[in-house]
Amino acid sequence: MGHYCEKSVLDRTTDNKEILKIIFDNALKHRPKTDIEYRPLTHFPYTDENFYTADLKKLYPEYKTGDYVFFEGYMDGLYEKDMNIHLKKCSDKPRLYFNGEEIPTIKSENKEDCYDCFVTFKKGENHLIVKIAAQGGDFGVEIAPQVPELGNLPNYYVYNSWIYIKEDGFDGQRVLRISKLYKQDQKEPLPDEIEWSYPKKPLQSNEKVFDFNKLCKKGKAAYSYTEIKGKLAITHNSPIKIYVNQTIIYSGERGTFAEEFEDYTPIFIESRNNGEWGFTALTDGAHRLSFVKGADCPDLQWLWVGPFGKAEDGETVNYAPTYNLQFDEAYTGVNGPKFWKFYREDTDLKITLHSYFYGQWFYPLMVGLHGMKLAAEKLGLEDFNDYFASWMELLCKHRDYGKYEFDSLHSENYLIIGGWLKRLDPIGTAGTNIADYYMMTGNFRAKYLLQLLCDSMMYEVPRFPDGTFNRISTMWTDDTYMCLPFLARMAVLTGDKKYYDDILTQARGFYERLWMEDQGLFSHVYFIDENTPNHIPWGRGNGWVLLALSEVLLLIPEDYEGRGEILDIFARFSEGVLKHRDKDKGIWHQVVNNPDTYIEASGSAMFITALARGVRKGWIEASAKDDVHNAYKALLHHCVDENGDLYGVCKGSGCNMDEKYYAGVETIVNDDHGVGIVMETCVEVMNMLGE
Repeated sequence: MGHYCEKSVLDRTTDNKEILKIIFDNALKHRPKTDIEYRPLTHFPYTDENFYTADLKKLYPEYKTGDYVFFEGYMDGLYEKDMNIHLKKCSDKPRLYFNGEEIPTIKSENKEDCYDCFVTFKKGENHLIVKIAAQGGDFGVEIAPQVPELGNLPNYYVYNSWIYIKEDGFDGQRVLRISKLYKQDQKEPLPDEIEWSYPKKPLQSNEKVFDFNKLCKKGKAAYSYTEIKGKLAITHNSPIKIYVNQTIIYSGERGTFAEEFEDYTPIFIESRNNGEWGFTALTDGAHRLSFVKGADCPDLQWLWVGPFGKAEDGETVNYAPTYNLQFDEAYTGVNGPKFWKFYREDTDLKITLHSYFYGQWFYPLMVGLHGMKLAAEKLGLEDFNDYFASWMELLCKHRDYGKYEFDSLHSENYLIIGGWLKRLDPIGTAGTNIADYYMMTGNFRAKYLLQLLCDSMMYEVPRFPDGTFNRISTMWTDDTYMCLPFLARMAVLTGDKKYYDDILTQARGFYERLWMEDQGLFSHVYFIDENTPNHIPWGRGNGWVLLALSEVLLLIPEDYEGRGEILDIFARFSEGVLKHRDKDKGIWHQVVNNPDTYIEASGSAMFITALARGVRKGWIEASAKDDVHNAYKALLHHCVDENGDLYGVCKGSGCNMDEKYYAGVETIVNDDHGVGIVMETCVEVMNMLGE
C-alpha cells in the first residue's frame, strides 16, 4: 500500500499559516457547495427499492435462454476518479460500454454472479450501457457504482454518483433505461442503434382530472398546486377554494371557474370532500413548476398532497397547507406524514442533493467540516461561515423530509443517515456542528433538531447497566468522540449538569472496559457476549478517545467535581501515546504498538491535536512540546503533499479480534476521516506555538 506522498508540502513552504491555507483551499476545491434540487421520482412496477435493476422476467415473460437486453444510464462525475462499475446478480456474463468504449468485465473473487468493470469517471457527464443475457431461469443484473478502495462500504463520503436517464418525460430520474428484448439469433446492435422500450412516457393531455376519492380514499381535504400562464378552466362538483398569493380568488360548492393569467401565476387549490371529491382542470396556455427540475411534460406540472382531516371535522376546520404552503417537509395528514405527489401516477416530489461532501449527514464528513470551520476561523476566512451555515440549514430544514422519504417511499436520500438515531455515529458529530451553528445563529430549527438528537442519545442509544454506551454486541472507542463533544456542548447550551455527569459516566465506562494498563493505550473494541476487549490499540480508535477528552476539557468547568478524574485519564493516556511514537518516522502506526504496521495519518493527527492542546493548557508536561512539534512536522512530511492532498488515512474500518485485520485495512487519499482533523492539527499546533 502506498501511504506517503512523493513531495511534501514542507518542500513548498514551512510557514504554518501557509500550510493550513494550502490544505484548506485544496479541501474546499474538491468539496464545493451544491444546491438542492426538486425532482420527480417515479416508482416503476418492474423495479424494487434499488432503482438500478429491473425484473426482466416480469417485463419480458416470453424470454428464452440467450435472449438479451440493454440498460442505459448517465452518471455525473464531480471530478476525474477511478471507479468500479460493480455488476451483481448477473444471469450471464455482462458486456459494458463506458463513454463509448467497451470495458472488460472481470469476474469478482468468490462471487459467482458478480463482475467488476474498472473505469475512469471524467468530470461531468459519463455514459453507461450494459448488456445482459438470460440464462436458464435467471434474467437480470444490478448495477452498483463503487469506489474501488471501499468496495461495498458506503461511497457517499468519498465519491457519490447516482445513475439517471435522459429520456423525454423522465429526464434526470434515478432509474435505468431498458431496451426491447432482443432474441438470441438477432445481430447485436451498435450502441447508437439500440431500440429503447422503458420507461414509457404516459399519454399527455392539458386536461387534469383530480379524483381524490381514488387518490386519497378518505379524508376531508386535499390540495393541488401549479403555475399557470394563459387560461385556466376548472369544473367541480365538490367545494373548492382557489388561492393566488394566499388570497382567495374563487370559492364555490360546485360549478365552474375560468380566468386568464398574463404571467406565470402560482395557483393553490383546496378541494373538500362532500361525497364527490375533486375537480377537472383544463389549460390552453402554459403551466410549469418553476422550482422543479425534470418536470418537462404536462403530467409533471401539477402537484397534489393529501388527505387531511377526519370525517367528523366541521366544514370550517382548516388544515396545514391552508396556512403554510411549503415544499420542504412533510405535513401531518391522515394516517401519517404526507408530501407532495405529481399528477403522474406513482410519482413523488423528491428533494435531492448531488454532493459527496457538502450537505451530507455522515460522521466523517461532519468531522471534516468541523476541522474546516476551525481552519477558516484561524485564517480569518469569514466567507466560510456561509458555507458552514448553509450546510447546517439544509440539515435542520430537511431532516424530517429525509426520514419521511426513507420510511414512506423507501428511497435513499442525502439525509438518510439523519433518520438512524438509535446509534451514536449519526448523532454526535452532526450534533456538535449543529450546536455550533445554533450558538452562531440562534436558528429555531437548529434548537428543535438539537433536542431531537439529544433525546435520541440520552434515551434511545443502548447502554450498559452503569450507563456507558454500547452497540448491543460491542462497544468501540470511536464512540467516545461520537458522544463526548456533543454532550459537552449540550451542557454549555443548557447549563444542565446532567450532561457533565454523563460525560464522566462515559469516561469511566470506556476506561474500565478498554484501558490497557501495560500499554498505556485503549483496546479498540469490547465484545460484550465474550466479555472481553480485543487488546488491539488501533490508531484512529485511540485517536478518537484522546481527541474527545481534549474537547471535553476545553468546555467542562474548572469547578466541576469530576473534571480531575477526566484530566487524570487524559494525562495518563497522553503519556502512553507519547511512549509509542515511532521516533524514526516521527508519528504513529496503524496498530499503535506494532511498528510493523504502516504509519497512519488520521490517528497521528488526532494525537498531535489533543497533545498540542494539552501542552498549551497545561494538562500535560510542557516538556512534551518538542515531541508534539516534531510529530507535526513528520506528519506533514510523510502525509501531506505540495498540493495539500492527504495520504495514509485508514479507510472506514470495522472491528476484529485479529490484529492482521487492522494491518490490512487500506488507505484512501483525502479521506474525510483525516482531512479535517489535519487542519485542526495545524490550528492547535499554531496555537501551541503562539502563532
